[in-house]
Amino acid sequence: MDNFAKLIKKADNHRDDNLPIDTNKSGDRLTQTLKEILIIHTWGIGDLILLTPVLRAISHLHPWIKISMLFFPKAAALPILESPYVHEVLFTKWNLSTLLSTLIKLRRKKYHAVMFSSGVTHWKAWLFMLLLRAESRIGEYSIARLPGLTAYIRFNPSVSRTQANYSLFKALLELPAWKESLELKE
Repeated sequence: MDNFAKLIKKADNHRDDNLPIDTNKSGDRLTQTLKEILIIHTWGIGDLILLTPVLRAISHLHPWIKISMLFFPKAAALPILESPYVHEVLFTKWNLSTLLSTLIKLRRKKYHAVMFSSGVTHWKAWLFMLLLRAESRIGEYSIARLPGLTAYIRFNPSVSRTQANYSLFKALLELPAWKESLELKE
């Protein structure tokens, strides 16, 4: 059995409680029922490229999760437009009428969780995320925690964006430790 198959087999039974995750609520993670997660990505093709291995791992370890992504610049979505790991790709702009229209549409959807990808401007995504209906709101913080999130991951500039994004998902899902995830193979 290759490393990827072994990792998938034990993924649901493994929990790494040493990860620096702070929670406001009970700390419960998602169970194996169909859930939808919205990721807000405000800018950066490079940051998105570093998110794609995490999306691949999530789709293999938790195929019952539907991931939607909201992009502010359309160009930032290029790396994942045809990705099998993303259920829906959405776009918006930083003008008031478009933002309000997008918020109304997304509030109707009622995502289980909303998070912003590592590397984005925290306060921009946070402000948008607060207005959405979601049980879980997960994001990074640098100095001060932005209020209203259910899980906080401290931004660490010394770790890769891939690892930082993995930590964001780990606050929500049962995932193997980061070092084990590096052995994922298809």
